[in-house]
Amino acid sequence: MTRILKPLGRFDLASLAQGRFFMTFIFLFTGWTLLSTVWGLEDLDELTLAPWINARSFAGQIAEAFALLTHPALVFAFILAMALWTLRRRIRRLAGALGAVAFVIPITAGIQFITNQPRPASPFEDSLTYQISAYPSAHMVAVSVLAWVLATLGHAQRLTTSSALRSRLIATLLILMVLGDQWIMRTQTTSQLIGGVLLGITWASGVLVVTGVGPILQGWAGLGLPVEQSDKRAAVIYNPTKVLDFALFRRRVEYELQAAGWKPPLWLETEREDPGGKMSQQAIDANVDVVIVAGGDGTVRMVCQELANQGIPVALIPAGTGNLLARNLGASLDESEAIRTALAGEAVPIDLISCTTEAGNSVCAVMCGLGFDAKIMGNTNPELKKTIKAVAYVVAAAQQFSLTPFECTLTIDDQPIQHHSSIMTLIGNVGRLMGGINLIPSAVPTDGKIDAMIASPTGARELASIARGIVLGTDAKSLSYQQGQVIEIRADQPVACQLDGDYAGESTFFRAEIMPQALSIMLDAGGPRPWQN
Repeated sequence: MTRILKPLGRFDLASLAQGRFFMTFIFLFTGWTLLSTVWGLEDLDELTLAPWINARSFAGQIAEAFALLTHPALVFAFILAMALWTLRRRIRRLAGALGAVAFVIPITAGIQFITNQPRPASPFEDSLTYQISAYPSAHMVAVSVLAWVLATLGHAQRLTTSSALRSRLIATLLILMVLGDQWIMRTQTTSQLIGGVLLGITWASGVLVVTGVGPILQGWAGLGLPVEQSDKRAAVIYNPTKVLDFALFRRRVEYELQAAGWKPPLWLETEREDPGGKMSQQAIDANVDVVIVAGGDGTVRMVCQELANQGIPVALIPAGTGNLLARNLGASLDESEAIRTALAGEAVPIDLISCTTEAGNSVCAVMCGLGFDAKIMGNTNPELKKTIKAVAYVVAAAQQFSLTPFECTLTIDDQPIQHHSSIMTLIGNVGRLMGGINLIPSAVPTDGKIDAMIASPTGARELASIARGIVLGTDAKSLSYQQGQVIEIRADQPVACQLDGDYAGESTFFRAEIMPQALSIMLDAGGPRPWQN
């Protein structure tokens, strides 16, 4: 246990170091601002003014072109593009941090308005870079933040030591180049340029602390990886169509494993014909300590099915459209946090559902059933799903104009047989969908029971009432909920089936049986447990 928790100690030290770094630069920027705007640094500024150059000379035109290329507007547009890049790779907390640095723009403008410092006389007074107040230098604020972004991305991508060092050197060189360019153009004084650098570093380091991305970038604390190794080993089962940047994903996983003192992992790629069955068996045969699964709900379901009652915990890396099991269990949707939870989290036992249809036996972890929702899954275009994500389900749902109910009998445990005219009968181990919609409120993944939701509207008005009840969490006349350990459904005609969002053909028979505490999922020890609310 000590070895597993060791990385958390390093992260705490990194956060402490970053907090001290932030406070130091708050003090430096505040002190420099007072010196520059209240007590005055006119002697320093006059002594260090650059010599006058011809704006239309070759050197002058190069300097102005570089100033336009590094204009704050372009710099922050680039930073926001990097935020979107990290968000697409599911590094959500880092994406939020990159987006947060953009808020330094109004902060800079506010300080400039308050200080209202004039710019020095310059041969570039007609340039776009000369048109706003001077303290602090917006150019230097922007480029200092950009340098932080470049260094941050180098750490987040878990580059080699030489590559990470190179990204730092490039970032430092960029600051010096812009500083020299603005000095040559005389667009700001020395004190104004230094003030911009200090504000940029202060804001960037503050974002690092406030957003909590310090653990991602713990290398800033200067702490090495542990020499001591444990006997622990992980298997990583990943869907190559869901992991957008595998090289980056692999570097980050291997870095965290090495930081935790684990052995190199077993990498297992799923196939079109096999979404995880054979790979899970390889992990079982290798007797790994945890299986990390990166994929959509289909991949997760297959891995859960094969690892049920095997005694190997599963860690979820959200890489799909819905990631419903992760959402319902309160697992982090941030890739970095999910990787660390896989190694240092708490193994929480959950139930699974054993499902039997005319097509055979399967295991579900989220929801399964018959009817309308299964038709939607079957009619969802996979290519459209790749492009517009969850909206593809809405498109498929809009195509289901006919909601002809099917007649069915429902048997729960040893209770009397029930008769229903249903458009959809869902069985859930958990109940939440994307958007916070609690479809089956009573579904709890640890209670040793499964929940059935039967939708039986007799017309458009009752259908609208069902939709409103689901979205708002209110009662609906044609919506009923029941609970048990074994639920059997027999339909009067073949009806579309779905298993954790995967279309499973048509069947007139559906049997669901609870598998109590069949699998352990790695969750943050101090994280939320939504089913307990």
